[in-house]
Amino acid sequence: MNALYGNISEKLNQFENHRTDSDYENSRIAKSFVFKFVNSFNTLFYIAFIKKHIDGCQHSSGENDCTEELQLQLQSIFITMIVVNNSIEYFVPRIKTWRRIRKESTGVSSGSTLTEPEKQFMLNELQSTFDDFDELIVQFGFVTMFTIAFPLIPLLALFNNLMEVVLDSRKLTESCRRPEPRGIESIGTWLTILNLLSAIAVFTNLALTVFVTSSLRDFSTLLSSEEPAKDLDPTSNGFSASTNMWIFVCAEHGIFLLKFAIQYWIDDIPRWVRDHEARQRYLVDLLVNRVSDVEEPIGDLEETHSIMIDNDVGQLVESVMKLRTGYRATDRHVC
Repeated sequence: MNALYGNISEKLNQFENHRTDSDYENSRIAKSFVFKFVNSFNTLFYIAFIKKHIDGCQHSSGENDCTEELQLQLQSIFITMIVVNNSIEYFVPRIKTWRRIRKESTGVSSGSTLTEPEKQFMLNELQSTFDDFDELIVQFGFVTMFTIAFPLIPLLALFNNLMEVVLDSRKLTESCRRPEPRGIESIGTWLTILNLLSAIAVFTNLALTVFVTSSLRDFSTLLSSEEPAKDLDPTSNGFSASTNMWIFVCAEHGIFLLKFAIQYWIDDIPRWVRDHEARQRYLVDLLVNRVSDVEEPIGDLEETHSIMIDNDVGQLVESVMKLRTGYRATDRHVC
């Protein structure tokens, strides 16, 4: 279903006539993610939060708990990803290349062989990295949103990613033509989707911990060394419904506050990198754009005279000024 809707979303996206390639990719990513999120995770959400209230679940301990079934579902999904998906990704491009070479070689004498440029032309063309990103986004959702139910998911994901590195490197070097380089500013909508999945993961993992699994009950029993009350609802993990809700809300707010605090206090780009980029822009303005060094500060420094405080920077500027003078003399000589 994911592959089918991926083709449908691509066809529909072509009818929208987007102005730029970035708009086209962002629209395609949004369409693909909405469907694949529902198609990939609806069964897991049903097993985790709904099934025990409708069909009931039979846990090995006799409780109405679907965590074992959820673990089994996650295991089957990751085994399929590791074995089937990686096999398809490895063999399908090679089969396509073999069929293309065989088709083009029809009617050619047996003694002649293809030249190296002809062999490279027969390879598959790498259109984009959309499929690779799409696969990793779905895997990221499995790892982050249901790791409480099956803690071995990150280990399986690591093993799968190591295989992906090897298979993708072979695909790029052996089964595909040399890709056309394209400059991009960021990963675009994929970053928004990653942030969205990380936020959803906070709710799902807390909900599994508080409302589904017996983690809170086991933890409270360990602290109090007393058995939980027998008359409480077994789905409340030994606490009342209101207590469970308060625990969920407080923990959720605490995690998001910690997340926002980390984002606020830790810059995406370190200060020294921004200063270096500012110096690079200054030198480009000095040599290419012919901007006066007296008027342009370096980095985040506001006063021009503070430029010369750093001896290395001062020497660099002095050398650049000499080069600039030489370039101007050459220009006058040519004119």
